Amino acid sequence: MTSFRCLLFAALITAPAMAMAIDVLPDTWPRTQTFSKTAESHSLLIPIGPYQNGNATSLYVDGHLEQAAFRIDSDAPTLKIMDEILSVAQSQGYAVLFRCHDRVCGGFDFRAGLEVVPAPSMYVDLGDFRYLTAERQGDEAETYLSILVSRSRNAAYAQIIRMNGSHRRRPSGLLLTVEPATEQPLSLTEQLESVGYVVLDSLEFASGSPELSSNDYQELARLAAYLATNPAARIALVGHTDTTGTLAGNIELSQQRAQSVLDRLVSAHNVDIDRVSAEGIGYLSPRSNNSSAEGKAHNRRVEAVLIPGG
Repeated sequence: MTSFRCLLFAALITAPAMAMAIDVLPDTWPRTQTFSKTAESHSLLIPIGPYQNGNATSLYVDGHLEQAAFRIDSDAPTLKIMDEILSVAQSQGYAVLFRCHDRVCGGFDFRAGLEVVPAPSMYVDLGDFRYLTAERQGDEAETYLSILVSRSRNAAYAQIIRMNGSHRRRPSGLLLTVEPATEQPLSLTEQLESVGYVVLDSLEFASGSPELSSNDYQELARLAAYLATNPAARIALVGHTDTTGTLAGNIELSQQRAQSVLDRLVSAHNVDIDRVSAEGIGYLSPRSNNSSAEGKAHNRRVEAVLIPGG
């Protein structure tokens, strides 16, 4: 029994702790670490260019690996989250080697080439992710950061890999960075076809009212144009609310708002009524925390969900 206790104690003091020394997340962020891994000897392919012509230019790095994933309780968009992580990394002496976002990176093919921990520890939205490779020079070896940021409807996620070691390939002329000012959001068509839905953020309703304001909404014009050029597709309009009031009342209000959007598509944009439907789920699918006014506003929305033909 004594020997067993000694072995158990030794295992406990040598087992890796969940919290790790990857310290490039801002201290002010509420977060939960969902994954942790270390390896003394590891080989990793780190992208330094987008996926194109069948591959992504990469560094092959051998050395000590630290890998962690985090769930971040924030409503911030992925661009802001990556910018804040980069700010911390630069203060620690890291320099950007490569930076991109979803379609500029290469979309699915780029993501498929990354070493990413599986869900639910890490979540990657192919229509909204950002990637960064950074390097810090050392006396004996370089340190590399590979950072992937994305978000679900309710939270942001970040995977951070740190490699201390040496690379086996580094092409000349290395520096490919997509600056935030040049990044463009996905178009409505790209959003629908890459992730299957789009949030119609420009729509405005009076407080507590199901009536859509009389504004000329370009999002609805683009949605109607998409249906016109994709005659087999259908759209489900889904209304969402915050948590103010009862569930039954919110489901009714959210359905009525979706119906108002449907009516506008039919009356103002000549959309065939048989190709659109209106649903409401109240506050059952939040994308932000309802504990703040900002979070509640973020949750009040109508989404267009693609129902492909075929």
